[in-house]
Amino acid sequence: MAAYFDDSNATAWYYWVTSSASTGGTCSTSTSSNNTAWYAWNNSTGTSTTTAYIDEANEVWERWTENQHSAHVQAQQQELARKRRIREARIRRMKELRAKRLLKQHLNEEQRAMLNDKDHFYMRAASGQLYRIRNGRSGNVDVMHDESRRQHSLCAHPNDYCPNYDTMLAQKLMLETNEEEFKRIANIHH
Repeated sequence: MAAYFDDSNATAWYYWVTSSASTGGTCSTSTSSNNTAWYAWNNSTGTSTTTAYIDEANEVWERWTENQHSAHVQAQQQELARKRRIREARIRRMKELRAKRLLKQHLNEEQRAMLNDKDHFYMRAASGQLYRIRNGRSGNVDVMHDESRRQHSLCAHPNDYCPNYDTMLAQKLMLETNEEEFKRIANIHH
């Protein structure tokens, strides 16, 4: 940073302060004494103080405009990220609704009503075992004594992410077609 208070600058500052004080802090366009500091400042071109001041003013301007540009770019990026999150949430919601429709196509009337009302349904496997499949991805298959008492939960789901209702359908289909394999690969939660 340049030093602003050498002799010529101090003189300019003195004139500025004293002339502003004597005129009540206002400037006029006349060439009276209240413009002496302004006149002195502007006519001191070519001195190292003025050059240093101009250089620093340019540096400040460049930093300010860079900050303004950075802030603008950051605001644009935040807005794009916000729009992307909204779009992704909308897509996720559409996938969930489509998955729920597909699951309902594989449920009987009683199971559909229970899914709508309680977000789970009961199913009986070929072995006669009663299961409750709750909305969720993991640990959501309950092995039941009856419709009111749970023995334990099983956790088996697709490796890749998919909507919960697709997971529930996969669990239901596997319990219907290969219950023993489902129980073999599932983690048990007591």
